[in-house]
Amino acid sequence: MPPIRVGTPQAPPAGAHQIGYGFPVVTTPTPGGVPRLDGNGQMSASFLRKQAGYQFAYQEFTSPVTISATASGSADTIVTAPKITTDGFETIRIEFYAPEILITQNASGNACKVYLFEDGSVIGELGRIRDDSGNNQISAPFNVARQFLSAKGDRTYSVRAIRSNANATVNAGAGGSTNFMPGFLRIVRV
Repeated sequence: MPPIRVGTPQAPPAGAHQIGYGFPVVTTPTPGGVPRLDGNGQMSASFLRKQAGYQFAYQEFTSPVTISATASGSADTIVTAPKITTDGFETIRIEFYAPEILITQNASGNACKVYLFEDGSVIGELGRIRDDSGNNQISAPFNVARQFLSAKGDRTYSVRAIRSNANATVNAGAGGSTNFMPGFLRIVRV
């Protein structure tokens, strides 16, 4: 490819698309890893999918979720991400955010435990909010993340929760001056 001179418009050489004014871009992969571009000068989805930060899934929730379950096997679902497909070589990061988890006062203490599920099975506790004294109602934002190598195939991830002695509430809203912002579950490639 001939050199490009600043300020001199040029026709793109064979095998290139013109992006902007006088900037040809090669569209065929090379040993150096130049991505394939489509006719609009955009990187292909298959190339982008392999890049760190690629977002596999994002799901918001905008309504409060009451947590009444007491065993992880029957935990209450807070949010479920759309199904993703992984190649078995991808490290993913799953992030969960809720503007508020509210645990109510109970004489015996109270806790809300938040779990990560894969394909309907619990794979671990992400975190918890608790009051061992039994004297307090506790309200706090909740943001946790887990990074791991995902098994090959289609996967569905969800975040669910249980409580110990009294119901808890995971709060989220639609935003605005008097509402919580949405909570979310995000899955990205690391």
